[in-house]
Amino acid sequence: MKIIVYPGSFDPLHNGHLLIARHAKREIGADLVLFLLSPSTVWKKVQTSFNHRANMISAALKDEEGFELSRIEEGNEGKLNYTYLTFMRLREHYPHDELYLLLGEDQAMAFDQWKHPELIAEQAKILVYKRKGSKVSNENFERFDMLEITGPLSSTSSTKVRNFESIDVPSVVLEYIGNNKLYFSGLVAKRMSDERYYHSLSVASLSRLIAIANDVDPLKAFKAGLFHDIGKEVPAAKSLKIMEEHFPKYLNMPLWSHHQFVGAYLMKEEYLEKDKKLIDAVKYHATGHKKMSKLAKVIYAADKIEPSRGFDSSQYIAECVKDINKGFVIVLQANKDYLISKGKDIDNALTNACFKKYLK
Repeated sequence: MKIIVYPGSFDPLHNGHLLIARHAKREIGADLVLFLLSPSTVWKKVQTSFNHRANMISAALKDEEGFELSRIEEGNEGKLNYTYLTFMRLREHYPHDELYLLLGEDQAMAFDQWKHPELIAEQAKILVYKRKGSKVSNENFERFDMLEITGPLSSTSSTKVRNFESIDVPSVVLEYIGNNKLYFSGLVAKRMSDERYYHSLSVASLSRLIAIANDVDPLKAFKAGLFHDIGKEVPAAKSLKIMEEHFPKYLNMPLWSHHQFVGAYLMKEEYLEKDKKLIDAVKYHATGHKKMSKLAKVIYAADKIEPSRGFDSSQYIAECVKDINKGFVIVLQANKDYLISKGKDIDNALTNACFKKYLK
């Protein structure tokens, strides 16, 4: 049996990792890819516990044929994990199989600096994954008889995911990150009660789903959904100060609407968000606005129909997935009817302008 050993910290696993694994497996006709999860590495610091990272990998690999998680290095947190020792242990588990160690170009070029690289090369064939068109090579390729394969590479990285610059991860991994308040989601969760945070997470997930179906940037949709209520639990005095200093023209708006402006301010000033459409989607998610971008429509609708709202919103969700422009109007009308039936105060300039523009 041919087995590819794919080592990494996977903090977290993203779709780029899966892209490489699928291509490498196909290129050499491997039977199995072992995702060798490292508790820590010599090259970089690991931020998340072994168990969380293992859970994300397991969830992502559930429907991938011939992919498995290896926990052989579990329990070594805080220690240096030398690959030559790991391969000696792996060889005990797979005494008669062909083992391949999958490396990227940078790792391959520095392979001679690893601890006892010659012992690793005795236990496994070194498989180097190179980007198509790459001509990078050095003496290690010949010295250790490395096998080179070429294939596509993703532009994402675990660092980008942790920093909320990418959500190019399997849906189950994104769900796990949110539910466990890891990475970027932990920063948002600190500003909210658990109830509000999980509502925001539900809005973010639904926003991403609608965005993907409507050619809207899913990262921006998820971000706006997750951030949309960060202004809601800001102390009243601080909220008023932000409104007075930064949104004086909206001071006469109903108090229930102030959180959308405060949230937009926090996104820009504290979370350093620069995308105007993303900020505006948060800024008008409660009242609506006479000029709603597709992204803003996604967030407005998702906030009103996310599943934890306590009513069957499946038909509204289906309409928004099919066509956000039409679905938004349907949700807007339904929300207007609901608020009027409950005697809510919706007589304000922004909401009236939104109704006038879109409910003809």
